[in-house]
Amino acid sequence: MATRASHPPSEIRPGAAPAWGWFLAIGGALALLAIVAGADLFRGTLSTTYVVATAMSAAGLIMLLHAFYVRGWTWTAFWLATGLLYMLAAASAIRLPIFASQILSLWLTIILGRSGSVRIAIALARRDSDAGGAWVAASGIASIGAAILIAAEWPDDGVRALGSVMLADLFCQGTMLIIVAGAIRAAAAGRVAR
Repeated sequence: MATRASHPPSEIRPGAAPAWGWFLAIGGALALLAIVAGADLFRGTLSTTYVVATAMSAAGLIMLLHAFYVRGWTWTAFWLATGLLYMLAAASAIRLPIFASQILSLWLTIILGRSGSVRIAIALARRDSDAGGAWVAASGIASIGAAILIAAEWPDDGVRALGSVMLADLFCQGTMLIIVAGAIRAAAAGRVAR
C-alpha cells in the first residue's frame, strides 16, 4: 500500500516549481472576485447575464461574417442562420435578463455537477500522490452541492441562485488553488505538504 511518504516531491515537474506563484495569484483573484460578487448578488447575476449576451452577440457577428467566406449556398445559409440565431438569443438575453439568468442557472447546474464530478474523480485517481487532493475533492463536493441547491430552487430563484453559486464556486476554486500553490511550493522546497 502506497503512502504519501513513499512519493517523493520529485513528482512535481522540474519546471513547475516557479508556477506556484501563478496558482497563488489566480486563486487569490478568484477568491477576491467571489467577495466582490457577493456584495450584490442581483447585480452580479445580471452582469453575468449581460457578459454572456455580449459574447453571444460577438459570436453571432463572427458567424455572419464567416458566412460570406465559405463556398456554396448550403454552408452560407448554415452560417447565416446560426449567426442570426446567436444574435437573436443575445438580444433576448439583454431584453429579458431575468429569464436569461434562469436559463443560465439551469446550464450552470448541469456544468457545476459535471465539473464537481470530474474534480472528485481526479482527486480519487491521484489520492496517493497528490498533496492537495483532499482540497480538490472538497472543491468538487462543493460544486455538486451547489448544483443540487440550484436544482432544488430552480426556476423560482434563478437570479439569486446564479449569483450565490457563482460566489461559492469562485471562492472554493480560489481557495483550492491557493492551497495547491502552497503544496507545490512545499514540494519544490523538498518538503511534502500534508
